[in-house]
Formats: sequence, structure tokens, C-alpha cells
Amino acid sequence: MRIGVIGAGAVGGAIAALLARGGHEVEVTARGDNLRAIQADGIRLTGTWGDFTAHVTAGETLTRAPGLAIVTTKAQDARAAILPNAKLLNGGPVVVVQNGLEAIAGTKPLLPRSDIVGALAMYASSLVEPGHIAITTAGTTYVGGAGDLPARYAISILEEVMPTELTHNFEGAQWTKLLVNQVNGLPAITG
Repeated sequence: MRIGVIGAGAVGGAIAALLARGGHEVEVTARGDNLRAIQADGIRLTGTWGDFTAHVTAGETLTRAPGLAIVTTKAQDARAAILPNAKLLNGGPVVVVQNGLEAIAGTKPLLPRSDIVGALAMYASSLVEPGHIAITTAGTTYVGGAGDLPARYAISILEEVMPTELTHNFEGAQWTKLLVNQVNGLPAITG
């Protein structure tokens, strides 16, 4: 299947690499040095889910409409990343993998004809250097927040390559992830 990943950073790059390894035709968007590294050498994934390099199509925007789109930018960057791709995305299913509480609500007005599905990555993924992503702790991606059918469609694709689970209480899962992420504060403060 043709899959578009908008934002091939730590989480998006990991998802893109896993989907490419699973046999999907993956196109990603990225910026700067990360984009140039992916274009030159692919996405190198190391760690818990194995070590390999996925060769994907990469650019600042998507070039073809995907059968499934996955948005993995930071929440504050989502609008700027989605709008240049909106013509190719609007009408198809879109999975938004973001921390915070407004991922679905913030995306729906930008893509009103799309089924917007929320997802939460509960694994530790780091962009070690441009084009290189390390998974240090495996975990499940929780999917929900849309009608049951769009969420199950997204899960049917994602669960082929990574642990994925449906949650009927996506808002509760978002709050849980927000609390889990608070553990990042103490190391940031203390260095």
C-alpha cells in the first residue's frame, strides 16, 4: 500500500521505516539535514525493533496521494506541515500521532473530508542524527478517537509492523500519555 508519513523525525521516521520494511510503498516529508540524509541514505533504524535501513521517497511535501497518511509532526508544526499536502490528503484516512490533547480537533478543520484517527506512540524513539533513529524501548501504539471503522483500518496496517491496539477511550489515553511524558521534565531540569 502507498503510505505517506508527514514528519519523518523520531516517531515518524520509525513508523516509516517499519512500514517500508513490511513491504509498503512509503513516502515521507522532512526538512533540512534530516531530509537530505534520508534522500541520500534512507532511514536507518536501530535498537529494539532491529537494525536496518529503509529506502523511501522523501521530499518537503508528498508527491502522490497515499492510501493512508500518517502525521507525526509536533503539534505546533502540524498545520504548517499538513496544509501544503492537503490536496493529496483530503478525503483519505489520516492518522495523527501526536502528544497533547488537540491532535484530532486541530487536524479535522484542515482536512474536513478525511477520517481523522488519533494515535499515541508509547515507545521511546530518538532521532540520533539526521536519518538515524534509535528505538530504546518498545511499546504499543494506541489508536482511536474516530469511528470504529477508520481506527480499525489504520490498525490493520500498523499492526503488521509494530504493536498496535485499539482504545475506545482515546481522550483518556491522551491524558495518560501526558502524565507519562511528565517524567521527561526532571531529567530536562537537572541535565
